[in-house]
Amino acid sequence: MRIERVKGEKNVADALSRLIENTKEAIPFDEDNDNHFLFSVDAGIMSITWEEIERASESDTELQSLQRSLDSNKWPKELRKFEAQRNNIYRVGALLFKGDRSILPAELRVKVLKYAHGGHVGESAMKRIMREFFWWPGMSVDTTEFVKSCETCAILARKNPPLPLSSRVLPDGPWEVVQIDFLSIPGCGTGEFLIVIDTYSRYLSVVEMRQKDARQKSLRL
Repeated sequence: MRIERVKGEKNVADALSRLIENTKEAIPFDEDNDNHFLFSVDAGIMSITWEEIERASESDTELQSLQRSLDSNKWPKELRKFEAQRNNIYRVGALLFKGDRSILPAELRVKVLKYAHGGHVGESAMKRIMREFFWWPGMSVDTTEFVKSCETCAILARKNPPLPLSSRVLPDGPWEVVQIDFLSIPGCGTGEFLIVIDTYSRYLSVVEMRQKDARQKSLRL
């Protein structure tokens, strides 16, 4: 085996290193900078800020007790629902996290449930949104109950029973029974067409319409 040096100017593989003339200095990482979260709350979905969560956390007696239990490793009965996750819970200032999700104070939970339910998304989609950002004990159950209490979703969930299937009785001759509907095709003539289908022969007739109201006196099929 022979090893031979090839100058950079003749080495095609070295071309990428020549695209940058000056190497920029690395931006120093400040561990105290609050901007260095590994995630952020998407403002397009959740109109809530870290400052808002922090203020609410400082006045939330349950989360304040949780912080004391993390420090002392003493877990009173009312915090047993957090104890099972104690190895995954940590705090950054007044903010509490479980993994990479914010533990939300009680006063903000209904607010974020409303945001996550924007557009009346289904229960599964809503839970995916919630789990991306937040956690609190019983969040899944709270999400289910919130969707059940939505009047709009309840109305949309009421489906009319389907009509039983039945065979169509064919007419005895052509043009005894016709099926009619309007079709809109923007940019094609007037853009409005009347579609007429003879049920007996399946013959299709298309009439371009200049108007679709009762003042149209006659149709030529």
